[in-house]
Amino acid sequence: QQTLFAQLGVTVALSERIPPEQHKLSVISPEMSRPERLEKDRILSARVVRLLDTIMGIPAELTKDFLGRDVPAELQLDLQMLYLQRVHNFSFYTATWCEDEWGLQEKCGSGHLRGAAKLATQEKEQAAALHEQRIERFLDTASLKR
Repeated sequence: QQTLFAQLGVTVALSERIPPEQHKLSVISPEMSRPERLEKDRILSARVVRLLDTIMGIPAELTKDFLGRDVPAELQLDLQMLYLQRVHNFSFYTATWCEDEWGLQEKCGSGHLRGAAKLATQEKEQAAALHEQRIERFLDTASLKR
């Protein structure tokens, strides 16, 4: 049984430029794995991709092709988060934009893993709302000067 990444021929690997012992992964709240949250984050992360691609001069047609892939929503979100991390040095779950991958690694670690979805609690819903506010604030204020 192949993963969706393997079926699409997508390989995900940790950076070879950062020693393995320095890779740090964060586990995101299970709230972030609920289907409705995944869809919200897919839409939010697509907005961030469009903004950063525009700021960095990436042709709109390439952005449109990337965002228009016909894949399941959760996989599209994962691809968008990986794209933001690798192309733009941006951590979606912390709304942190860095000059380079080393700065991103130092501030945010190597990446984030979502836990299994569970029933939402008020505290976890507040955490998701704060995440959304951080992304919206970034979208409202991002410019080439970091």
